[in-house]
Amino acid sequence: MTNEESKLYYKTVLNAMLAEELLASCDTIPLRSREELSEGMYHELYTLLDQVEHKYEFDLQKNIATNHTLFTLWQQYFCGNAAPANTLAATRFVIFCCLADKILDSNRFSLDQKEAVCKKLHSQHFFSERSYESQNFPELDILLNQIRIYLLKCNLSSKDRDELEEHMRRAFISEIFMYRYPLKKLDAMAESDLPLLIDKSVEFELSACLIAGPSPYSPQMVKAATCIGRIMWIIDDLWDLPEDAAAFRRNSFLFFDLPLESCSIKERIHGAQANIKLHVDMLVNDFQSLKKIVNSTLFNHIRWEVCKWSRHISNP
Repeated sequence: MTNEESKLYYKTVLNAMLAEELLASCDTIPLRSREELSEGMYHELYTLLDQVEHKYEFDLQKNIATNHTLFTLWQQYFCGNAAPANTLAATRFVIFCCLADKILDSNRFSLDQKEAVCKKLHSQHFFSERSYESQNFPELDILLNQIRIYLLKCNLSSKDRDELEEHMRRAFISEIFMYRYPLKKLDAMAESDLPLLIDKSVEFELSACLIAGPSPYSPQMVKAATCIGRIMWIIDDLWDLPEDAAAFRRNSFLFFDLPLESCSIKERIHGAQANIKLHVDMLVNDFQSLKKIVNSTLFNHIRWEVCKWSRHISNP
């Protein structure tokens, strides 16, 4: 896409969202500062992410406060109060997945280094009695083992454990697929493979919410987590499409509701532009579903995240 084509795409997405009042003024509870969170259980995580930034130039510290708030509100609604250990574990899982994703997306690392990351992306590692150790990206190993120890200690029922492990497995399979199979100039996909384009978002968010708990997992909880995952998938892929196409990364909206037989990237981009209203309607439907399940505080926080994300991209 040319610069002008990208601007037109962003403007079309923005106008479609404004028409549905998805970017109307919304607030969340005040996010806690780094200083406040570092006084408690998050000091070690901030220190680790400072090392990550110094070593790899990935700034992930800003993700802590937002996710701490999300999982705190999640627990307050579904179990009446917040459990700090659960919130920290869920936040660590988000950071683990985000760091792995950034490494796999970056051109600064070798194929061997990226394959070493892929070896870590297996759900069984998180439920093993054995500590995970490797020679590459020890920061990921630290996070993996901290999450693993938490999951072993929280005494999940076999049903909940199997459900959580399956959601994590799907998220990791999708992440690895998206890395190993970049977008081609002429590309096609089988309909049965389409979930691989979105599970790294939907199943990832679902897994994080389930880690936050509480157990046993209720159908209402799973449905709410799925809505949140779908909202994050749609908004992410809507805003990232020009950048993804330029970097030859698969974006779900280059394939969803479009012919699956071989097409050029340009044809797929034009099709995705024509479908913007359709995808914004999907976002509206997921917000409506979420609103029926959770309280206004949690719902407004998700709206706030979408507004923040959209304004960050649309303002320039």
